[in-house]
Amino acid sequence: MKQPKILILILPVFLMLLIFLACSKPDKFVIETQTMKGVGPFEEGGGITAEIMEKSPYRVTMEKLKGIPDTLFNVSLQIKYFNFQQFIYQAYKHGQFPSDLYFHRHGNVDTTHLTDQYVDLIMSLVLAEDQKGNRVIILDTDNDEDFSDEKPMVYTKSSFTHFNRLSESESEAFITNLPVVPVSLEYYDGEVIKETTMDIKMNPYFKVADHSIGYNNKRPAMYVGTSEHRKANIRIDGQEFDLYLWNSNYGLYNYEFTRLLIKNNNEAPSKTDELYHVGDEFKLGNEFYTFESSTLIGDKVTLTKVDRVDNSKVVVGRTAPDFSLSPLEGKTIKLSSYQGKYVLLEFWGTWCAPCISEIPYIKDIYNFYHRDKFEIIGVSVNDTPEKVKNFINKRDLHWPQILQTMLNDELVKKYNVKGFPANYLIDPDGKIIGKNLRGYKYLQTLSEHLGPPRTFNQNVLSGNTIFSLEKTKAKSVLISADFNKWQPVALYERGGKWLRHFDLNPGIYKYKYIIDGQMMLDPENDNVHESSEGSFSFIKVK
Repeated sequence: MKQPKILILILPVFLMLLIFLACSKPDKFVIETQTMKGVGPFEEGGGITAEIMEKSPYRVTMEKLKGIPDTLFNVSLQIKYFNFQQFIYQAYKHGQFPSDLYFHRHGNVDTTHLTDQYVDLIMSLVLAEDQKGNRVIILDTDNDEDFSDEKPMVYTKSSFTHFNRLSESESEAFITNLPVVPVSLEYYDGEVIKETTMDIKMNPYFKVADHSIGYNNKRPAMYVGTSEHRKANIRIDGQEFDLYLWNSNYGLYNYEFTRLLIKNNNEAPSKTDELYHVGDEFKLGNEFYTFESSTLIGDKVTLTKVDRVDNSKVVVGRTAPDFSLSPLEGKTIKLSSYQGKYVLLEFWGTWCAPCISEIPYIKDIYNFYHRDKFEIIGVSVNDTPEKVKNFINKRDLHWPQILQTMLNDELVKKYNVKGFPANYLIDPDGKIIGKNLRGYKYLQTLSEHLGPPRTFNQNVLSGNTIFSLEKTKAKSVLISADFNKWQPVALYERGGKWLRHFDLNPGIYKYKYIIDGQMMLDPENDNVHESSEGSFSFIKVK
């Protein structure tokens, strides 16, 4: 007779627990994603393959390759890392990479997601020429380091000329329709090594701009990227959201390259939508969440609810962390002493090709706005004082430089810098108003706050010779020419054209454009100079 009484007492408690569980919201979502073909709402892109120079410490880590046809000429063995952190960590653990260099350059990397076991995550390829001078590419698609079972892909010399003459819309369509090749590789999921296959899109027509330091740019290189993104749907607070995950076309979904885009499911995504990095916070429904992580193959995304916004994180809208550090030359720099001025805090390195490609734009905004309450503080990471001094003297850069390393130094940690280039635009009140500006965005963002630069017309639109290019969707257009000692100079978009004027004496001048990192002949100029150094567009100034 006592059992019913016990049940009567337990039943209400059990019902209350069910109601609580039904009404409570989960603190963490682990969301499964689906693979989608193509880049979707994101941009075409990827990374550059590289032949590492003989003296480079990375050379010893390269795989031993075989099966290369002996009928090819100018053979270049190339590699593309799909997880550089794992690659260099396992090389260091096996004694293939100097420990002092590892800790200097890579010592701040979180190794909890890495293994000291060998993971074959390098894509190898051959770039060469046949007897007719055509470009030949052989890709190790099965990742067995043997090219004898692979089919060579041949691209004729005339096809390169054709590509350089395409209009912007034709070039976009051409790149979109480039062949996609499945490639096998391994990855470490935190417990075991697994195999996966990725769709790789190659652009053999990409000509690498000569920015890199440590790579042999006289040899060929190629632009490769993955051709996929991932998608999921989630329901929070009665609202449905579409989640789009992108690996920046770098292959695996490494945390430094992975981006998350979120839209209400009745809204179409666009290339101008905000992209979230791992660790970023955002609002879904009535709550704030953190993009905590994704798996290396992107099949799962984890979002974690936060009770309140973490104001210590360095994001747009919050106060920039103060610091007081000695620069390479001059007096101590204290950020708070710059109040009343706009400050661009630029993290870069002389070894970083993308950083160097931004220098022409940064140099311009310094010249445009330096007298209008604007300053730049450069933070050179993992460099020696000698390298930085030589670089800034060669490029004629006049803003102060602070030297930092990735291992222990204060500024890199305070600003949570994981990749390069990285920058923060800080307003006169010390608040961050911009982050990771690129190309023309430097000038565009500063113009919104300081107005159009007074010397723009004088510095950019004055001169007897006009260089113009119709590339309306480009993010960055530079010109490299013999009249400026091949130092890249920025062009600016005006009325659908990228423009820059120069005062040139009578003569013949050679030049090339660098469009979003790709070195190209002028598609609007049929005058081409061929030499042992390569092909150049040229103009004659009378």
